[in-house]
Amino acid sequence: MKSVICLSGSDLERATKLSSSDVEVLLKTAANAVSRLPMETAFNVHMGFCHNNYQIHRLSVGCPLLDNFLHGGILSSGITEITGESATGKTQLCMQLCLTVQLPTEKGGLGGGNDCH
Repeated sequence: MKSVICLSGSDLERATKLSSSDVEVLLKTAANAVSRLPMETAFNVHMGFCHNNYQIHRLSVGCPLLDNFLHGGILSSGITEITGESATGKTQLCMQLCLTVQLPTEKGGLGGGNDCH
């Protein structure tokens, strides 16, 4: 189902030879069939728990001051948008996160993905 949802309507029409109305029905059916995680309150996320009380992991940004401001780092669950003026260090921060994620959790990383749920 997930692979169907990831395709555009026109791609599905070409791949399946279905009409646009049939593709629309297919996409709605697939979207309803994919299991959805329950919504979380901001309080649960702030407290570090979500989805059946699994702990949310945080990724250190490599700077104790920023980690403190972010309550331990960037959440591993969800989407984080990094914005700013040109030449303010956005790319450098992302490169740092790419390296930090490989560290063990006790050093602020996510163990290369091995420690996450």
